[in-house]
Amino acid sequence: SKGGVVQIVNGKGTIGIGIIIAIDKKRTEVRIDSAKNFHPKLPSFFLGVPCMRLAKLEWVIEKTTELGTSGWMLYPADRSEKTELNPNQIDRLRAIAIAALKQSGRTDLP
Repeated sequence: SKGGVVQIVNGKGTIGIGIIIAIDKKRTEVRIDSAKNFHPKLPSFFLGVPCMRLAKLEWVIEKTTELGTSGWMLYPADRSEKTELNPNQIDRLRAIAIAALKQSGRTDLP
């Protein structure tokens, strides 16, 4: 609601604190009052993940984002059902990673 305090994360290590100053059906306007940079606490690591059914891959992306992975290398394994992802599927996985970032309190998007 108007006047509410929100936290905003950019996925690159910065968290902003702001106040909601306007809300309508299509957008919300926030005034950023402060911002702070954080450095990832965990060491960088990338996870090799074979292409698999999208539902299982979504789960892997969600949970490994919450655990602190730095990124993924998707590859077609010998027994993979899929060999590549279409742009809509990649967008879906990115949205899941963003939601997991927010849920886990991370500041850096894999």
